Order: sequence, then C-alpha cells, then structure tokens
Amino acid sequence: MGKRVKTARKAIAERGSKARPAWLAAFVFWPEAVGAAPLDQMILAAQWPALLAVALGVMTSGFLFHAIRRLNRVKLDSRRQIAELETALNEAEAALAAEPNILMIWRGNTARPDRITGDMRGTADVPADRQTLAAFDTWLEPESATTLADALVQLKDAGKPFNLGIRTRRGELLEADGRSAGGQATLRLRTLAGERRQTTELTLDARKLAKQVERLSAILDAAPLAIWLDDAGGRLLWANRAYADSVETPDFDQMLARQVRLVEPSRIDYHAARPGTPVRQGRAHAVIAGRKTALDVYEIALAEGCVNFAVDMTLLEETQKELKRHISAHASTLDKLATAIAIFGSDQRLRFYNAAYAELWGLDTAWLDQHPLDGEILDRLRDMRRLPEQENFKDWKARQLAGYQSLEPRETWWHLPSGQTLRVISEQHPFGGVTYLYENVTELIRLESQFRELIGVQRETMDNLHEAVALFGTDGKLKLFNPPYSRIWSLDPDRLAAEPHVDELIALSWPLYPDDDMWDEVKIVATSLDTGRRSLQGRLTRPDGAVLDYATVPLPDGNTLLTFVDVTASAGIERALRERNDALEAADRLKTNFLSNVSYELRTPLTNIIGFSEGLALGIAGALQPKQLEYLKHIRTSSTDLLAIIDAILDLTTIDAGRMELKL
Repeated sequence: MGKRVKTARKAIAERGSKARPAWLAAFVFWPEAVGAAPLDQMILAAQWPALLAVALGVMTSGFLFHAIRRLNRVKLDSRRQIAELETALNEAEAALAAEPNILMIWRGNTARPDRITGDMRGTADVPADRQTLAAFDTWLEPESATTLADALVQLKDAGKPFNLGIRTRRGELLEADGRSAGGQATLRLRTLAGERRQTTELTLDARKLAKQVERLSAILDAAPLAIWLDDAGGRLLWANRAYADSVETPDFDQMLARQVRLVEPSRIDYHAARPGTPVRQGRAHAVIAGRKTALDVYEIALAEGCVNFAVDMTLLEETQKELKRHISAHASTLDKLATAIAIFGSDQRLRFYNAAYAELWGLDTAWLDQHPLDGEILDRLRDMRRLPEQENFKDWKARQLAGYQSLEPRETWWHLPSGQTLRVISEQHPFGGVTYLYENVTELIRLESQFRELIGVQRETMDNLHEAVALFGTDGKLKLFNPPYSRIWSLDPDRLAAEPHVDELIALSWPLYPDDDMWDEVKIVATSLDTGRRSLQGRLTRPDGAVLDYATVPLPDGNTLLTFVDVTASAGIERALRERNDALEAADRLKTNFLSNVSYELRTPLTNIIGFSEGLALGIAGALQPKQLEYLKHIRTSSTDLLAIIDAILDLTTIDAGRMELKL
C-alpha cells in the first residue's frame, strides 16, 4: 500500500508543480508532512478528492457572499446618484421654466432635435407644436431661417457657437444662442427686451444690409455689362469684373491707381436728359478685345458722384446699318417692279412709291415727293378720271380709307374708264400705315379668257375622240378624262371627276383585265418622278373578248397621258387573215413535202430499175431471148421517160422556191 501511495505521489509530482495550484499540492502532500502513518496516509490519499470538493464549495460560498454584499453597495450608490440626478434635473427644468425660453438638444447630426423643453407662452407667438417648432422655415423669416440653419450646421459639424437675432414671420425678435457640450448641440430661443433688444435689432438689420450688399455686389460683378462708380470729382472708385475684362486690367488696385478708363467722358455724346430724371444716355465707341464696339452709356447721378452702365450696342448699330442698306436695296428692287406699290404712314401720308406707281396714275413725282395724304391722291385721281366711276364717291372714298383701322388685308378690283382692270391689295404695314399694291391684270384677264376658250376646245375635242384618254398629274391622280375612257372600263364618271389616284383606278379596272404586270408598268410610268421616263405601248385582250391597244406618254410638264383604242373589229379581221395565211402556208408545206417524197420515193427506185435493166441487157444474168431483150428495151425506155418527167418536176419546184432561175 505504501508503494502505491508513493507511485501516485510521484505521478502527481511529474505533472509539474507549475500545472497545479499551491493549495492543491499542499493538500496532496499534507499526510506525509504531518507524519501520519502509512495506513493513515493511504486513507487520506483516497479521501482527498472529496475533501477538495468540500473546500471548493466553502470558498465559492464565501466568494458569492462577498459579491452580493458588493452589488448591494453599488445598487445603493446608484439609487442615491439617480435621486441626486433627478433632483438636479428637476431643479434645472424648474430654472428653465422660470424663464420664457425654449431649449432644443441634438445628440447627433440629425435634422430634428432629440429633445425640446420650455415654452414662450405669453411672451412670443411661436408654434406650440414641437414638430412645427423644429421646422424653422415655417415660422421664421426666410433670411432668419437660412441664417439659423447655416449656424446650426456649423455648430453640429465643428462645434462653433453662435448668438444671433432672428425674426419671426409676425415680426417678433428672438435671440438664438447655440452651444455644444458633451457631444451635444443645444439651441436656446428667448425673447429680448430693453437695450439688448435694440442692439440685436441693429445687428439683425446690419446683417440683412450686409447680405443685400453682398448680393448686390455679386450681381453687379457678374453682370455681362461694364459698370463703374465715379466720385464727385470724376475719379474712378469701383468697377465690376466686366469693366476690368473690357479694359484688360484684371488687377483692381492697379486699375484704380492708374484710373484706367473704358471710355473718356469727353467722348460720350450724351443726349438731353429728360426733365426730373437723374439719368443721362449717350453713345460712345471704344476698342474692346481689338474690336471697335458701340456703347450706350447710362449715367445715374448719386448724392456723391455717379454710377455708369455701358451696354454693348454694336450688334444693334450694325443691324441698323444693315437695315438701312436693305431698305435702300428693297427700294431699288421695288422701283424696278412692274407692279405699282405705294406705302402710306399711320398719318395717311405717302412714305414710299415706286416708278410703276407714278407711271400707272400719271402723277407728278415732285408732288408725290411732298408726301400728300391718301385722300388728296384719291381726289386728284378722280379729277383726272383715273378711278372707277362711282355713284357716291364720298362713301367709296371713306371705305377705301377705312383700311387704316383694319388688320385684315383687303382685295378689290378696279375697272378704270380707260379699259384697264386693276387688282388692288391693301394691308397693314408692320411699322404702321397701309401698303397698296396695284396690279394691272388687263392682259392677264385677256389671256385667261383665251386660255379658258382653248381649254373648252380641247375638252370638246377630247370628248369626241374615239380613243379613251386619261391624264394623270405628278401626284398620280386623274386630272382629265373623256367619256370613252369611262365607257371602255365601265367606270362611273362622277367618281372619275373626284380625281382618284391611279391605285384606285387600277383596283376598279382590274376585274375587267386581271393582269398585275401590265398595271404595274402603267403605275410606274404615272407615278415616277424620273426625268427619263419611257413610254409604253402594247395590246391587251380582256376576258370579255375586247381587244385594246394602250399607250402611255410621259409629258414634259411631268404629267402622264394614258390612251386606250378599241381594236376588237380590226383584230378579228387580222385574225381571219392570219388564219388564211396559215392555211396557204400549210398547203405550200404539203406541196413541198409531196415533191420531196416524189424525189425520194420515186426517183430512187426508178434509178434502180434502169440500172438492173441495163445489167440484164448486157448479159450479167445470162443470155436472154430476143423477146426478153425487147421487153427490157421497153422497160428502159419507159423508165428513162419517167425519170425525165420527175427531173422536170423537181426543176420546177426549185424554180418556184427561188433557188434556180429559169432563162427562156
């Protein structure tokens, strides 16, 4: 037993003294240390795990007891601190409530405050709703709301405090004080009174004026026209960026020191200022960026000095010059027109006339250059018997002069005593007054009458033609047709008079002749814009037995003429003649075939007969009797005669075919 205990102790010792607690080692080796007997040492060694568990339980209980006591002390301290904090908070809220103010607290960079305390009832009219109170733009002036919002952003981001005056939309003045503490941003709003109120009002007004000056300076500096300020002595005090760019001096201090002028005051041609106004206007020229520039300079007198504006009028000046050139060119052009033109101003006086006007009415140009009234010209023309005869000239003249009050153009026809017919157009002039155009349409009316007469003759001619005629315009629509066209294709004349398109006509005619190829060719010729259009000709046989010759003719003006001729009768005669000719040709072919057969079927056997008879007569087959020789002679003679007849027939056939010439 002692040996086993020693072995166990040795194993425990081999685990290392560093791997076991000191109290465990003492407990294990305690029996040996107290000098117990070996048997007792063995009993103690067997019971030491249980003793160890008891010892650990006692130690754990003691530790838990001490932890519970410590937690109770911490709990009591926490309750005491909470009570103290609640007392301090109540005192702070009581102190805040004692003064009419509002406190807003932000714990982070949020738009809405995390807490709002206090009120201003009875002292200031601010929103009672907490959500509305945090929306500053709903109850503060725009300028105050913007300024407060910018200050809050600086406070939350950089912790920059502020104290400024703000004004509500109802005109009440408040103090806004912003502070940061402990990672929180606070804003306190309170009312003002006494000297502090006056100071804040002055500060607020000064801030507004500063912003207005800043905005005005930015606007003037960004203006696209040159602006400068002179003092009472005429010295340059300030100029904007456009002025500096115009004089090519970007350094403002250098520009003011050198008194660089865009244009010298002595070179400005000022107009007379209107009475009671401090503004003078003048025109000057300066070289800007290497280009001569026309400037309209406006001088506004101030209490001390004046402010000047220079507006670039180069484009307007060039446009005015160009307009004058155009007016001169138009006048020269109008003077060469055959149409008489007269322009009267809003005062009814003659402003312009061309040579055709003076020639038409036979008026003195020196008198016209005196700008007579429109009514005076009408009176003189009546005295010269150049106007249409009127029963009541006064009323007719009043109607003519009523064009000055009418915005709509008017067109009238004047039949003069000289036999001329004038088309008179009067309309409002863009610059006021009336413009008259007198067009001599006497020759035009005569030509139109002749043209209508010619058209009537052509219409009668077309209507009495046997051919069907259809004329298509450049847009592919039917412009002209005659009765045979509608009769041949069984079309309604009223429908044709409505100018149908060629596609519609093809659709209407297709049942009588369903041939897409032929109609496609007609459509291409009628609708093509190609200058190299070709004409078409052909013959069609409809299922109903009608035979038509058609032709399309492209006309020089872009139109297309389509004609149809009914050749059914002549086609029948032609068909009969062709059938007879075919019969004659068949008979001729029969004769030729017969003669060929004669040549081959008769001449060849006959030649054999002659040859064999001559052979027999010569004794090839043996000696013959005299009677036999006589018979052979007759055979040879008859065969020779028959061969001569056949040769004669062949010669006649050759002569008839033209391959041999007979010379008598």
